[in-house]
Amino acid sequence: MKSNQFVAVRRDTGEKLTIAEDQAETKLKDILEEIHTNLYSR
Repeated sequence: MKSNQFVAVRRDTGEKLTIAEDQAETKLKDILEEIHTNLYSR
């Protein structure tokens, strides 16, 4: 949080994503929808 960033790890792929704090709301919403779609389609 010092650099106003955090790391999110996707549950479906294990991919680590570094996200800026000011972009968190929009990016996380998109990522969660994508994860949901990927997990549902399996």
